[in-house]
Amino acid sequence: MEIRRLSKRTTLCTFTELEGYPTNVLLLEGNARIYTCDTFLGPRAMQEIEQEASLGFHGTKENIVFNSHGDWDHHWGNCFFHDTSIIAHRKTRNCIIKAGDHDLSMHGHHAMGRVIITPPSTTFTRELTFHDDGISFFHAPGHTPDSSACMDLIDGVLFAGDDVEYPLPCISSPDVSTFINTLTSFLEMKVALVIPGHGIPVAGLDLVRDNLRYLESLEAGNPAVPSLPRAREIHGDNEKVLHDE
Repeated sequence: MEIRRLSKRTTLCTFTELEGYPTNVLLLEGNARIYTCDTFLGPRAMQEIEQEASLGFHGTKENIVFNSHGDWDHHWGNCFFHDTSIIAHRKTRNCIIKAGDHDLSMHGHHAMGRVIITPPSTTFTRELTFHDDGISFFHAPGHTPDSSACMDLIDGVLFAGDDVEYPLPCISSPDVSTFINTLTSFLEMKVALVIPGHGIPVAGLDLVRDNLRYLESLEAGNPAVPSLPRAREIHGDNEKVLHDE
């Protein structure tokens, strides 16, 4: 794990256990709470963060955990937290309840510690904002229909989850138009830094624009694909989803 202190209230932890998929966990420290955006592959990952990031989960501040979506590599560490509010879109809770045990049986060899599937305890449908800390969570369907994002309204840091990735975004349904609308809305926000779910640790709105151009070209049937092997692999998977193969 690599730790980057981006600002007084922002700490980025990047894990490389999934080969080819660097994965980001973002910590935001508000006046009243510590927010953990996604929990990666299990309790050992969260324990590493607690030990290395000098940001205690068991101090005087309340902990809030956020799951950006229901994919298994983003919520297995939920079980590390006790007496903690875990928040997500209501569709994310449903996804985790429905697929959690199956995903664990299929991918459990990646688990970092003993994983107990722990669905979100608090859900929202459109937006949930902690005004005293300047932290907002909002539905941002794209990578998956349940995807959500987190915005630090004070520092302008957008945790985009898998809605933004390098080198290309991954689609899970043929509904590319909704994905395009979400990325377009990101460009309308006051964003200083973008934290993608995978690929690179920190980006700006240029990566959002690149992802958007690719999705627009994909929808138009004339996809613009970078020459990177990883990009060609992602695009191949996207084509299968788009054409329901």
